[in-house]
Amino acid sequence: MLGSLRKVFIEDTNQSDLTVAEQTNPSFIVEPSKIIKLLQQIIESPPLCTVTLPNYNKTFFTSILEIQQQKGLLLFDRLTPPSGNHLLSQCGVLKLSTFINGVHLTFQLKEIIPDHSINTTFYKAQLPDSIYYPQRRSSPRIEMDINTIPFQGTSRDTGLLIKSYVLDISRTGLCIDISKIGNTIQSGDKLTNCLIQLPGTNTLEFDLSLRSIRKSKFNISQKQIGGFFNSLSMQKQNKLDRTICALERQQIRKRKN
Repeated sequence: MLGSLRKVFIEDTNQSDLTVAEQTNPSFIVEPSKIIKLLQQIIESPPLCTVTLPNYNKTFFTSILEIQQQKGLLLFDRLTPPSGNHLLSQCGVLKLSTFINGVHLTFQLKEIIPDHSINTTFYKAQLPDSIYYPQRRSSPRIEMDINTIPFQGTSRDTGLLIKSYVLDISRTGLCIDISKIGNTIQSGDKLTNCLIQLPGTNTLEFDLSLRSIRKSKFNISQKQIGGFFNSLSMQKQNKLDRTICALERQQIRKRKN
């Protein structure tokens, strides 16, 4: 994983101009307004962010605290484990990765300096010049009518049974609404023994890795969580593909009518 993260980022950490790859590759977000929007989504989620430091294989974690757009600054929390803060003071740059809407994104922070408020230490860094955000358009999401596909799954960490309905589904994952239950469900958690009732009375069993948690569009008392299917067997993937094809045909017919 760490090796793949290193390939994503610019090799020269002192480079200030965008590389040719960043300027031409649609997976790189380079427009300042879009960069700000993505960073704001990270703050609103808020997922725990993974940090890698140059020449160190150990993984650290942090959270983005604030965006000071007028000053061109991003504020983020101290690293955990704490040993990462000493390493950061020596190199002054880091590579950060997290998930938004189930999509893995990465970017580089530089010109990092520590700052302090009352009883708190945090860091300031220049806003990133680009964000690697490969939006997965090859697996489009199909929005479902409310209460069409029932869902249930169990939190691997807490044993909590979750029952809901599917909001959207694709060949790689799905999204559901759940009631706000504090911090018991977080990005990176896994739901096991999941079941959905596909159209045509077909049942699909799977495990789901959660990649995004955000406010519900429909109910302020609920959260919207999205995730990816874990290693579906060929038989299950074929069953899912047939269902997705049928749903796509239904959507095409609705648009024609």
